[in-house]
Amino acid sequence: MGPIKDWLQKMFIGIFAVIIGAFIFFQTANFAMFLVIALGIFAVLNGFFILFTGIKAPFEKSAKAVIIARGAVSLTVGLCAVFLPMLFLKITWFTMLYVIGFQLFITGVLGIINAVEMKRYHMPVISRIVEAVISIALALLIIFMPQEIGETLLKVLGVFVVGFGIVMIVKGLSLRKDSDHDYYRSAQPFNHN
Repeated sequence: MGPIKDWLQKMFIGIFAVIIGAFIFFQTANFAMFLVIALGIFAVLNGFFILFTGIKAPFEKSAKAVIIARGAVSLTVGLCAVFLPMLFLKITWFTMLYVIGFQLFITGVLGIINAVEMKRYHMPVISRIVEAVISIALALLIIFMPQEIGETLLKVLGVFVVGFGIVMIVKGLSLRKDSDHDYYRSAQPFNHN
């Protein structure tokens, strides 16, 4: 994935996370149903971006396989999370909440494996590891969160998701700035002096 698409992806994920986090912080009545559908949409979009990256990336088969598996899991669970609650409103949201928690956990673990693979290519991996750890932490919050969750835990989760969104937006802006700088530097005419 090129640098421009990469910064757009980070910005999109960040803005989406900030919106979800703000909703979680201020809205508690319909939290669970909204969370399942919103995280499902997020998982579909994220899975699409990950699959696109995995297919287009010039990596070895093992690195591509991990990226593609991660994208496929995210896309599949996301589609289920979006459409199943609409079919089985009361029963499915609780089940899908746990499924999404496990999907985030698996995605986080695969993200760490992916970061280890990327390190062999001398690529920066700290942001990938942070993203994976945040995914695992969010998964554990969802999996071990009781059904009758208190307002305080919801607000903590909202702040956590907003923080993740802000980190992604800052990373996207940083990548955009770097890509703009590289573009303008390469556009300068060659000086023969």
